[in-house]
Amino acid sequence: MAKKELWTPQQRIALTWKDLPSRSIILQKLHELLNTIDREGEIWVDIADSKSRLAVFMEDHEEHLRGYKLVTRYSKPCKKKMSSTRSMVWFVKVKILIEYMCQHIGDSANVNFRQAYYRNYACFKAPQLRNLINDIAITCRLHPTSLGVDPAEDGKVFIGRRLAVQVQRIPNVFVQESITTAILTNGCAIPSRVLRVRATKANVRAVVVVEHKNVGTALGWVEKNFADVLIVMTQGFPTWATREFLHTLCETWQRTRFLCYTDHDFQGINIFTTLKYGCIRTAWASDIMSCRRLEWAGPSADELINFHRSRIFGSWRDERAKEKPSLSEDALQQMADKKWKAVQDKLNVSLKKKSTMKEKDLYKNYFKRMGFLDREPELLAELEDMCEHGSKFGLSALSEAYDGGLEEFVVTKTASLTNAVPERRANPSDLRSQGAILFDAHRTGITSSSPVRQRDDESQVLNSSQVQDRLAEADVFLDQCALRV
Repeated sequence: MAKKELWTPQQRIALTWKDLPSRSIILQKLHELLNTIDREGEIWVDIADSKSRLAVFMEDHEEHLRGYKLVTRYSKPCKKKMSSTRSMVWFVKVKILIEYMCQHIGDSANVNFRQAYYRNYACFKAPQLRNLINDIAITCRLHPTSLGVDPAEDGKVFIGRRLAVQVQRIPNVFVQESITTAILTNGCAIPSRVLRVRATKANVRAVVVVEHKNVGTALGWVEKNFADVLIVMTQGFPTWATREFLHTLCETWQRTRFLCYTDHDFQGINIFTTLKYGCIRTAWASDIMSCRRLEWAGPSADELINFHRSRIFGSWRDERAKEKPSLSEDALQQMADKKWKAVQDKLNVSLKKKSTMKEKDLYKNYFKRMGFLDREPELLAELEDMCEHGSKFGLSALSEAYDGGLEEFVVTKTASLTNAVPERRANPSDLRSQGAILFDAHRTGITSSSPVRQRDDESQVLNSSQVQDRLAEADVFLDQCALRV
């Protein structure tokens, strides 16, 4: 058994671009690295994307995060020498990149690494280019963003109607005076290089994080039902910009709940742990990429089954009874049983998918070794069930019984965890009687802030045509003022 490394706080690598180093400091570090290569023909380098066990899950040594654990990277430089053809090719590529960085950081405000890739496409492959840039940045103790790397902005944000979220970001890390302020719009891409965030108009009750990009309608439905909830859509595995944005929100809104809904599989759990604790590939930046108050909100396997069962034998059965009042209780029960069996057959296909060897390896050699499961007992039970029985399914399985199942689950679970009451937009066809009363109040000059007084002619009996006219006018009034109840 390999001897366990004992790391010290001084060996920890924690990089951030928010300290905004000047161009002169960046150029000085790059020139020193280049001169070392030219003079000695060798270099001590910290490999950014190391497959070794340099990234560990342990307590943070920072005073403000004491007692909180995250994936941490420690420095153990390896020596690179021009001793073989392969190593010489590595040195050539590194020198090309360093020279390119020095030229463009010194001459212009933007660094476009795509140009370096296409000019030297015979030398580079896209993943290799990314890894080499990270190696250079970590060796120089600079965040890759400080060298001009633009993180992808794949995530999206949806904002409750009572909220206004203002962000301060820096478009260009080389021009520190270029800080801009903007108001996020509904459905916009999550911005990169965010320095500060502030909510105006109302406090944020919860931040809901959803994995998929194909639940846009669900998120729109949630946005309509919760006026003070912010929804973040990662659109698959989260990018640097999404993770940094969530970290900034978590540090700014101390009393806000952060809830995460993912697929019930190993990849979905991996997304959750990456957002909360960091990951090996970016362990050197976990300090600015971890949302430490994030909670996994499901759905679990039991929640999926209970959700569909209660829906079918509850509201679905009631809806059939309204559609066909002549049906007997036995007939309605038979319809519900038949529907439940059909849904069960679909769910069994998902819940009996066997875990692959790669997924089991992810569970054993990553989740258990890193120690995430010690702090997430609910996830531990779900992952063990996946390994033993399969029981994997996607968020879309919540819509197997009926359209809108996913939306209903997210809204109901979020409301129960945050003690909130969903605020649904009124439907005039369902609220005709309330609409008529409120319309009468509007006609008689009663405002929403004043108590509704009893009308003098309340006991007056209206004929059917008068009632229909009054209800039709009420519907028009509701549509015009977009009434919410």
